[in-house]
Amino acid sequence: MKFTEAIHSTPSLMGALQSGLKALKTNSGYVVCNNPRTITGSLDLDSTLKDDLPNDPRWDYGVGQKLGRPGQNGEKIWWIEIHPASSTHVQPIIDKALWLRQWLRDNAPLLCEFPSELVWVSTGKVFIQASSPQARKLAMHGVRFAGKRLTL
Repeated sequence: MKFTEAIHSTPSLMGALQSGLKALKTNSGYVVCNNPRTITGSLDLDSTLKDDLPNDPRWDYGVGQKLGRPGQNGEKIWWIEIHPASSTHVQPIIDKALWLRQWLRDNAPLLCEFPSELVWVSTGKVFIQASSPQARKLAMHGVRFAGKRLTL
């Protein structure tokens, strides 16, 4: 199965798929792709689900990317949260990650079949050091802090 097929097979995501990184709109500058041809599509999960789940701690974006290493066929999903970064923001990001995993299990099981990574990208100054307790707490919840930019 392909990322695009999984999105099209998920009723609550109908019409959300965008080509390339277009779903990131003004936030696209936070994500750099060395080979844009590997991007299979993107979706703005937050905006797509906002009307139906206005009070939920929704995750921002999903980006599909072809795996280009020898011997690997398929795609990976990058779940990207673009958010200010300080120690006070760690728990809200963890809450969003927990929400995303539960939402995927309940509503988009086909997307759970892909290798994936949850990544937090900072919108401003970075106040979280890689060796900090906050970074370790994020890692324990499967979230990687990328700093100011994510390179795919």
